[in-house]
Amino acid sequence: MTENLATDTNVTIEIDHLGGYKQGELSACNDYKIATYFWEPKCGIAQAKGIVFLFHGILGHTVFEWLAPDENNYRTLLKGSVVDRLLELGLIVIGHDHPGHGRTSGLHGYFDSFDHIRDAAIEVVESFKNRDDLKGKKTFILGMSMGGTTTVLVCKKRPDLVDGVMLLSPAVRTPDDMFGPYGQFLFAIRPFLAFLVPKLPVLKLPPSPDPIIRDAVSKDGLLYRGKLRVRVAMEFLRVYKEIDDSADTLKFKSVIIFVGSQDAIVSPTGIKQFVGRIQSDDKRMFVHDIGHEVFRETGCKGAVDEGIRWFKSHIEN
Repeated sequence: MTENLATDTNVTIEIDHLGGYKQGELSACNDYKIATYFWEPKCGIAQAKGIVFLFHGILGHTVFEWLAPDENNYRTLLKGSVVDRLLELGLIVIGHDHPGHGRTSGLHGYFDSFDHIRDAAIEVVESFKNRDDLKGKKTFILGMSMGGTTTVLVCKKRPDLVDGVMLLSPAVRTPDDMFGPYGQFLFAIRPFLAFLVPKLPVLKLPPSPDPIIRDAVSKDGLLYRGKLRVRVAMEFLRVYKEIDDSADTLKFKSVIIFVGSQDAIVSPTGIKQFVGRIQSDDKRMFVHDIGHEVFRETGCKGAVDEGIRWFKSHIEN
């Protein structure tokens, strides 16, 4: 259920009572209309201890990625979700759908350049951080998969933008097997495909090993369930190289990384190597015997609890 609120002419805001968020729209670079989501803790904005920005993964959207399932396995509930746990700490939580994802404008499952994803994320963070009622609060990013990639690129361009980051299964290196022989074949002919048919869906990503998540995916109307498009795949390869080339000089104020040892989407080995190269005086990594979705799959409670403890320690210091 949503309730319309009176707003100015540039932003549409609704309240979703089950999900607990205020939904808005931000006009961003490259003419995107970015869907935003705002959760306020019970202590109120003035007493809030900080802000966490949520960056979702490839082909997903904020509500699906960070809220909890209802009795029919629709991921629309605040209660029991990661967002709920963050709010209990007195944190403001803000999310947005990347260009070409969820409720944000653009061809579903497509973007011309990863720079558009990065720059839209920076605009979202800056637009909220600069609000009079939010200025001066500690600021963090929680990025999942492609959201982790985006977080790294944001911090590379704007190293002083946030106080700390949490990366869940960040896509920072080419998958170990390139998704099998078909993926390897596509890799070989990628320049021709990118030139001729950049928006063509060509590669199906492996499904979640968790049947509960697979069922939730099948029910969600905002997820892009098609194959990865040529240009998007090419952009991932480009930023993998960009991240690899700059890893030794990347600096984070505080960073914690979660890795699933059974991950079939990104490279656990590549993540560990990335963590070993980046610079930070406050760097931690946890490896769990789980798949890609370290905060959602069955058996994820230990990882979530560790993440919440990290946030708690960083807002109390």
